[in-house]
Amino acid sequence: MLRNHKNYCLRGGQIGFTMIELLLVVSILAIVGSIVIVNFAGGDNSVRSNVKETSARFEMEQLRQALLNYKKDNFSFPIPTSTVDLSFLFDNPYNESDSLHSWNNDYQSGWRGPYLTTGDGGVVDIGDDLEFNGSGDAHIISLAAKKLQRAVPDPFTQHPVYNHSQSNNCVVYLNGTIGVDENSGNENCLFDWRPLGSDDGVEPFLKFGRPYLVFDLDDLSKARIVSMGENGVYELGVEKFQKDSCSYIQNEINKEPQNLRPDDLILCLR
Repeated sequence: MLRNHKNYCLRGGQIGFTMIELLLVVSILAIVGSIVIVNFAGGDNSVRSNVKETSARFEMEQLRQALLNYKKDNFSFPIPTSTVDLSFLFDNPYNESDSLHSWNNDYQSGWRGPYLTTGDGGVVDIGDDLEFNGSGDAHIISLAAKKLQRAVPDPFTQHPVYNHSQSNNCVVYLNGTIGVDENSGNENCLFDWRPLGSDDGVEPFLKFGRPYLVFDLDDLSKARIVSMGENGVYELGVEKFQKDSCSYIQNEINKEPQNLRPDDLILCLR
């Protein structure tokens, strides 16, 4: 039957799009796509900032899970050398002959890491003023810098900063080249990163993320992971928080007006 013949005879017998129509559609899609790319890559800082914050929160959740897995196996955390030292998540901090911490199949306990296999940024120098309970300032050296700490960087890339400074960076321009004003003979710069296995004589990276901070690992009600946020400055070292739980700290931060709220990110372990 040819009762519906007229449905097959669109455009005088032609079915589908012409080549000109297809080229027109492709051109329009290409233009729209280029606009989106330009806006994302360089035209909207708030979009890029939100993407980095989302990435940081995801990484913090991965750190949280790794820390909880470590504690589940080993019952407690080792004593790190600083608030950014996460080497125990990558390497066994105990002697392999240590019967208490070597893996025991009967009791299902002991170190069975690595608990993190990616995200290790290398080693970084930080100030020694920052305490394990979160008080103090990571930008300040009181006695001697915590040097070459194995840590994990957040996605908010920053230049290193001078000791006692939260704004001036350590970038220098010498003989037409750009570098970091740091060497084995001084402790001018903090948050300067080097590849894993490096020493002070290796040239630091010019720009890298700030290390994630971990506080109060001996008390899960207080234990937390902190990113210094987009401005690269640790702002949560407020004394009134130190006696309270992590959830209390989060609630108090959220009560602050948006324009006064620290941009640090915080995630409770529990």
